[in-house]
Amino acid sequence: MRQDALETVLPQTEIRDLTKALNFPFKPEALWLEIGFGNGDSLAAWHREHPRIGFIGCEPFINGVAHLCKLVADDDLSNLRIWRDIAQPLLAAIPDGVFERIYILNSDPWPKKKHHRRRVIQQDTLDALWRVMRAGGSLIVTTDHQSLAEWTIEQTLRHGKFEWTAKSQADWQTPPEGWLPTRYEGKGATAGRQQSYLIFRKPV
Repeated sequence: MRQDALETVLPQTEIRDLTKALNFPFKPEALWLEIGFGNGDSLAAWHREHPRIGFIGCEPFINGVAHLCKLVADDDLSNLRIWRDIAQPLLAAIPDGVFERIYILNSDPWPKKKHHRRRVIQQDTLDALWRVMRAGGSLIVTTDHQSLAEWTIEQTLRHGKFEWTAKSQADWQTPPEGWLPTRYEGKGATAGRQQSYLIFRKPV
């Protein structure tokens, strides 16, 4: 069933030419990007809930892409685009200041110190995210791994251009209004792991 969905959905949604990554068949009210969408639970729900927003999802692993395709197989796909690779080539091809929101949800924590360079949030990545975000846009990062949460905060504050929106511990331990929890997030909560919701803004 996943294979059938993959063969049906991917030809309609896959970005093959990066120069046309933002080409939607309508003028979106805003553009949102998810980096590493995993099984696609959030992306599938968002694109249904916000039909006038243009969504781009990046995911290099075919199993995740296939699962997303299965989830959206019966949907109107006009507002959904899939980049089947890591995010860096896509980010490099995107014009300045286009994304209203960028999501990085429960990425691989790479817990060993020698592997920290593989974590998504790095200074060069933050440079790229800053460039493609529009003024007032948000970078939303979630994790249930304390070390990765600390790393994300440290790296982003070190970058110096984003504003961290949290004013207290409760702010980053409470999901934003209208949040759609993923199955992975639910499993983490069942296992007793604390989810962090880290929201950074590009000042106007």
